[in-house]
Amino acid sequence: MSDKVVLEVRDLTKSFGGLAALDRVSLTVREGEIVGIIGPNGSGKTTLINVISGFLKPDKGSVRLEGEDILGLPAHKVAEKGIARTFQVLRPFYSVPACHNVVLSLLSPRSRRLKYIRRVGLAEQVAMDLIELLGFDRAHDSFRPTRTLPPGYLRRLDIARAIASEPRVLLADEPFSELTAVEATSVGPALLRLNSLGMAIVIIEHRLHYLMGLIHRVIVMHEGKVIFEGNPEDVEKEERIRKVYYG
Repeated sequence: MSDKVVLEVRDLTKSFGGLAALDRVSLTVREGEIVGIIGPNGSGKTTLINVISGFLKPDKGSVRLEGEDILGLPAHKVAEKGIARTFQVLRPFYSVPACHNVVLSLLSPRSRRLKYIRRVGLAEQVAMDLIELLGFDRAHDSFRPTRTLPPGYLRRLDIARAIASEPRVLLADEPFSELTAVEATSVGPALLRLNSLGMAIVIIEHRLHYLMGLIHRVIVMHEGKVIFEGNPEDVEKEERIRKVYYG
């Protein structure tokens, strides 16, 4: 992890019907860093990731990727700039083989600009490389029908689709959601492999048991505000965080 800031968010504000979903939220993410964002339901976590990734426009604030202002760009342009995201609700193409889900992502404008593909055969090889990186068995799983994959594989396939564009920052929205304990333990190592290659990762997650061992820094949100930022091991020591979670 370096000291170089790749993502900088300043004073993001977003309201819905007079209710502040984001209230002057600021944060930074460094190159090679894994940041966890936690908080109870309604704290603004999903709104934050939707604004950063271009799915929502804020009322105020700024978002900079490696110093470039990307605020207000539509989602596909944000992706082209180098921010990718996964979604809590999985929507793969169930009717095609697993690696072809990634091939479709390799056809994106950013991937083409990065010269990932020049023909479909090469795209398949790159897709197989990516899913192998995330723990798939290259020979057995690459052309396995997507509809037959267990949830843990589908989560990792969703991540592979997101990283096909070689993003500078990956936003992972509840990657452990609805997974069994065995399935969840397959996702963490996959994220760590990506991080070992220098990718910055921001993870929104409720299942703290699986999150805290992965992240370098944690940000706690409540009622649209950042109420804590620091080391994961310090979270349990904070009385205000316990009150937010447990009353």
